[in-house]
Amino acid sequence: MKVTFTTALVLCIGFICLSQSKSILATTSFNGFHCDGKQGICDIDSNNRSAANTTLVLQPDNKLIFTMDRQNLSQATQEKITGINPLNINKSTTYYFKVPQIFTLPQALKNSLSESGNQLSISKGSYPILITENTFTIIFNLE
Repeated sequence: MKVTFTTALVLCIGFICLSQSKSILATTSFNGFHCDGKQGICDIDSNNRSAANTTLVLQPDNKLIFTMDRQNLSQATQEKITGINPLNINKSTTYYFKVPQIFTLPQALKNSLSESGNQLSISKGSYPILITENTFTIIFNLE
């Protein structure tokens, strides 16, 4: 029942997002916030879309949705996102992606996502990861 609800929620969020928001493909490196090999976002690049592993959707309510296709992520990368080996993920457990400090998106991404070129930064916080068999989805608050 929970899996069905979660799948329906992901599909509804995706439908709503795509109908009202701007979406781009990007390659996200989850090699730590200081690119130190720990958990966190190291870099986001929207130039190499053939190697994209993330769909970014900017919401009008100042949220940024990251959806990652798990087939495009190594087991090590999946572990850096969830904090646990992907083979050990328990579907009844909520996992969180921690952002220890404000993460400012690269200028090219800001330009692609927003006509106004607003300051788009992911707020510090702990964000639940919506996990399905095929995707990870994280909804970030923006500043």
